Amino acid sequence: MEAEWYKAPDAKVRPGDIVQFTPIYRALPLPLLAANPSASTKKGKKYREIWGYEDGAPFPPKVAKGNQESAFLVPGILESYGVLITRGCDIDSGRVRQVAPIRPLSLIKGGGSRTAEDNQAAVIDGRHMSLHYLPPVQNALGKLFEDSFVDFRFVVTLRDDLFNTLARPLALSRPALLDIYLSWVTHTTGKEVPAEGRCPNCASVVHLLEDVDQILYPPPDY
Repeated sequence: MEAEWYKAPDAKVRPGDIVQFTPIYRALPLPLLAANPSASTKKGKKYREIWGYEDGAPFPPKVAKGNQESAFLVPGILESYGVLITRGCDIDSGRVRQVAPIRPLSLIKGGGSRTAEDNQAAVIDGRHMSLHYLPPVQNALGKLFEDSFVDFRFVVTLRDDLFNTLARPLALSRPALLDIYLSWVTHTTGKEVPAEGRCPNCASVVHLLEDVDQILYPPPDY
Protein backbone atom coordinates (compact mmCIF):
# COMPACT_ATOMS: atom_id res chain seq x y z
CA MET A 1 0.00 0.00 0.00
CA GLU A 2 2.77 2.47 0.89
CA ALA A 3 4.44 2.01 -2.50
CA GLU A 4 1.14 2.96 -4.14
CA TRP A 5 0.42 6.00 -1.96
CA TYR A 6 3.76 7.57 -1.06
CA LYS A 7 7.15 8.38 -2.52
CA ALA A 8 10.24 10.37 -1.66
CA PRO A 9 9.80 14.11 -2.34
CA ASP A 10 11.51 15.66 -5.34
CA ALA A 11 14.13 18.37 -4.88
CA LYS A 12 11.58 20.80 -6.31
CA VAL A 13 8.40 21.57 -4.35
CA ARG A 14 5.44 19.88 -6.01
CA PRO A 15 1.73 19.30 -5.32
CA GLY A 16 1.23 16.41 -2.91
CA ASP A 17 4.33 17.15 -0.83
CA ILE A 18 3.78 16.27 2.82
CA VAL A 19 5.20 18.80 5.27
CA GLN A 20 5.77 18.81 9.03
CA PHE A 21 4.54 21.26 11.68
CA THR A 22 1.88 22.96 9.61
CA PRO A 23 0.06 25.85 11.34
CA ILE A 24 -3.68 25.23 11.05
CA TYR A 25 -6.32 27.84 11.91
CA ARG A 26 -9.60 26.92 13.58
CA ALA A 27 -12.96 28.54 12.89
CA LEU A 28 -13.15 32.11 14.19
CA PRO A 29 -15.23 32.38 17.39
CA LEU A 30 -17.06 35.39 18.77
CA PRO A 31 -15.97 38.07 19.30
CA LEU A 32 -14.03 38.80 16.11
CA LEU A 33 -10.68 40.15 17.27
CA ALA A 34 -8.09 42.02 15.23
CA ALA A 35 -4.80 43.64 16.16
CA ASN A 36 -3.48 46.98 15.03
CA PRO A 37 -0.64 46.14 12.61
CA SER A 38 1.46 48.94 14.10
CA ALA A 39 3.24 47.87 17.27
CA SER A 40 3.90 50.37 20.05
CA THR A 41 6.33 50.09 22.91
CA LYS A 42 5.67 50.52 26.60
CA LYS A 43 8.42 50.08 29.15
CA GLY A 44 10.55 48.37 26.55
CA LYS A 45 7.86 45.86 25.52
CA LYS A 46 5.91 45.85 22.28
CA TYR A 47 2.13 45.76 22.36
CA ARG A 48 -0.73 46.21 19.91
CA GLU A 49 -4.19 47.67 20.29
CA ILE A 50 -6.86 44.94 20.02
CA TRP A 51 -10.14 45.70 18.25
CA GLY A 52 -13.45 43.84 18.60
CA TYR A 53 -13.90 43.27 22.34
CA GLU A 54 -17.00 41.67 23.80
CA ASP A 55 -18.41 45.12 24.58
CA GLY A 56 -18.79 45.81 20.86
CA ALA A 57 -15.82 48.15 20.46
CA PRO A 58 -15.98 49.30 16.82
CA PHE A 59 -13.29 48.62 14.26
CA PRO A 60 -11.56 51.68 12.80
CA PRO A 61 -13.33 52.84 9.60
CA LYS A 62 -10.39 51.89 7.33
CA VAL A 63 -10.38 48.37 8.74
CA ALA A 64 -14.18 48.02 8.58
CA LYS A 65 -14.17 49.10 4.89
CA GLY A 66 -11.35 46.75 3.95
CA ASN A 67 -8.87 49.54 3.21
CA GLN A 68 -6.36 48.58 5.92
CA GLU A 69 -4.97 45.19 6.79
CA SER A 70 -4.97 43.96 10.35
CA ALA A 71 -3.82 40.83 12.14
CA PHE A 72 -6.82 38.67 13.05
CA LEU A 73 -6.49 36.71 16.26
CA VAL A 74 -7.32 33.16 15.24
CA PRO A 75 -7.21 30.00 17.39
CA GLY A 76 -4.93 27.39 15.90
CA ILE A 77 -2.47 24.57 16.45
CA LEU A 78 0.59 23.07 14.81
CA GLU A 79 -0.50 19.86 13.11
CA SER A 80 2.17 17.18 12.84
CA TYR A 81 1.68 16.90 9.07
CA GLY A 82 -0.06 18.60 6.17
CA VAL A 83 -0.28 18.07 2.41
CA LEU A 84 0.35 20.72 -0.24
CA ILE A 85 -2.65 20.96 -2.59
CA THR A 86 -1.61 24.06 -4.57
CA ARG A 87 -1.26 23.40 -8.31
CA GLY A 88 2.22 23.29 -9.83
CA CYS A 89 1.88 26.44 -11.95
CA ASP A 90 0.79 28.42 -8.88
CA ILE A 91 3.76 27.06 -6.94
CA ASP A 92 6.10 28.29 -9.66
CA SER A 93 4.56 31.72 -10.23
CA GLY A 94 2.78 32.58 -6.96
CA ARG A 95 3.75 33.36 -3.39
CA VAL A 96 0.98 31.47 -1.61
CA ARG A 97 0.67 27.78 -0.76
CA GLN A 98 -2.51 25.95 0.31
CA VAL A 99 -1.94 23.17 2.84
CA ALA A 100 -4.57 20.74 4.15
CA PRO A 101 -3.92 19.17 7.57
CA ILE A 102 -3.31 15.43 7.97
CA ARG A 103 -4.90 14.26 11.22
CA PRO A 104 -4.98 10.88 13.02
CA LEU A 105 -7.99 8.70 12.22
CA SER A 106 -8.24 7.96 15.93
CA LEU A 107 -9.63 11.48 16.42
CA ILE A 108 -12.87 10.35 14.77
CA LYS A 109 -15.18 9.42 17.64
CA GLY A 110 -18.60 7.86 17.93
CA GLY A 111 -21.88 9.70 18.36
CA GLY A 112 -25.53 8.80 18.72
CA SER A 113 -26.04 5.22 17.58
CA ARG A 114 -22.75 5.13 15.67
CA THR A 115 -19.52 3.89 17.20
CA ALA A 116 -16.07 5.31 16.58
CA GLU A 117 -15.36 2.27 14.40
CA ASP A 118 -18.47 3.03 12.31
CA ASN A 119 -17.43 6.62 11.71
CA GLN A 120 -13.81 5.71 11.02
CA ALA A 121 -14.95 3.10 8.50
CA ALA A 122 -17.01 5.79 6.77
CA VAL A 123 -13.85 7.87 6.31
CA ILE A 124 -11.87 4.88 5.01
CA ASP A 125 -14.66 3.99 2.56
CA GLY A 126 -14.86 7.56 1.25
CA ARG A 127 -18.32 8.26 2.66
CA HIS A 128 -17.27 11.44 4.51
CA MET A 129 -16.99 14.20 1.91
CA SER A 130 -14.88 16.52 4.07
CA LEU A 131 -12.29 13.92 5.07
CA HIS A 132 -9.97 11.89 2.83
CA TYR A 133 -8.39 8.71 4.20
CA LEU A 134 -4.62 8.15 4.13
CA PRO A 135 -3.09 4.79 5.13
CA PRO A 136 -0.22 4.56 7.65
CA VAL A 137 3.28 5.17 6.34
CA GLN A 138 6.88 4.46 7.22
CA ASN A 139 10.02 5.53 5.42
CA ALA A 140 13.74 5.60 6.05
CA LEU A 141 13.22 8.21 8.79
CA GLY A 142 11.01 5.84 10.74
CA LYS A 143 7.29 5.68 11.28
CA LEU A 144 5.64 8.94 10.26
CA PHE A 145 1.94 8.48 10.97
CA GLU A 146 -0.78 5.92 11.60
CA ASP A 147 -4.08 5.69 9.72
CA SER A 148 -4.98 9.32 9.06
CA PHE A 149 -7.18 11.63 7.05
CA VAL A 150 -6.82 14.88 5.13
CA ASP A 151 -9.20 17.45 6.60
CA PHE A 152 -10.55 19.77 3.88
CA ARG A 153 -12.39 21.88 6.47
CA PHE A 154 -9.24 23.63 7.68
CA VAL A 155 -7.13 24.37 4.61
CA VAL A 156 -4.62 27.10 5.46
CA THR A 157 -2.84 29.52 3.11
CA LEU A 158 0.86 30.14 3.78
CA ARG A 159 3.33 32.45 2.10
CA ASP A 160 6.11 30.71 0.23
CA ASP A 161 8.82 31.95 2.60
CA LEU A 162 7.03 30.35 5.56
CA PHE A 163 6.23 27.18 3.62
CA ASN A 164 9.88 26.82 2.62
CA THR A 165 10.89 26.54 6.28
CA LEU A 166 8.79 23.36 6.67
CA ALA A 167 10.45 19.95 6.29
CA ARG A 168 9.18 17.77 3.42
CA PRO A 169 9.84 14.17 4.53
CA LEU A 170 7.44 12.54 2.09
CA ALA A 171 5.20 13.08 -0.94
CA LEU A 172 2.07 11.52 -2.35
CA SER A 173 2.34 9.38 -5.47
CA ARG A 174 0.65 10.58 -8.64
CA PRO A 175 -2.44 8.32 -8.18
CA ALA A 176 -2.75 9.34 -4.52
CA LEU A 177 -2.57 13.04 -5.41
CA LEU A 178 -5.22 12.63 -8.10
CA ASP A 179 -7.35 10.87 -5.51
CA ILE A 180 -6.92 13.87 -3.19
CA TYR A 181 -8.00 16.29 -5.94
CA LEU A 182 -11.05 14.19 -6.76
CA SER A 183 -12.02 14.15 -3.09
CA TRP A 184 -11.59 17.92 -3.02
CA VAL A 185 -14.02 18.22 -5.95
CA THR A 186 -16.48 15.97 -4.10
CA HIS A 187 -16.08 18.08 -0.95
CA THR A 188 -16.76 21.37 -2.76
CA THR A 189 -19.56 20.22 -5.07
CA GLY A 190 -21.19 17.49 -2.99
CA LYS A 191 -21.07 15.14 -5.98
CA GLU A 192 -18.73 12.25 -6.70
CA VAL A 193 -16.80 12.10 -9.97
CA PRO A 194 -17.50 8.69 -11.60
CA ALA A 195 -14.75 6.78 -13.38
CA GLU A 196 -16.82 6.52 -16.57
CA GLY A 197 -19.89 8.07 -18.09
CA ARG A 198 -21.82 7.94 -21.35
CA CYS A 199 -22.01 10.70 -23.90
CA PRO A 200 -25.60 12.04 -23.97
CA ASN A 201 -25.45 12.36 -27.77
CA CYS A 202 -23.82 9.14 -29.00
CA ALA A 203 -23.96 6.97 -25.83
CA SER A 204 -20.29 6.08 -26.17
CA VAL A 205 -18.30 5.52 -22.98
CA VAL A 206 -16.29 8.54 -21.76
CA HIS A 207 -13.39 7.76 -19.42
CA LEU A 208 -13.82 10.72 -17.09
CA LEU A 209 -11.00 9.96 -14.65
CA GLU A 210 -8.46 9.69 -17.44
CA ASP A 211 -9.44 13.14 -18.69
CA VAL A 212 -9.43 14.56 -15.17
CA ASP A 213 -5.97 13.09 -14.58
CA GLN A 214 -4.58 15.04 -17.54
CA ILE A 215 -6.22 18.25 -16.31
CA LEU A 216 -5.38 18.05 -12.61
CA TYR A 217 -1.83 16.77 -12.70
CA PRO A 218 0.78 18.64 -14.76
CA PRO A 219 3.69 16.88 -16.49
CA PRO A 220 6.86 16.53 -14.37
CA ASP A 221 8.55 19.51 -16.06
CA TYR A 222 5.60 21.90 -15.77
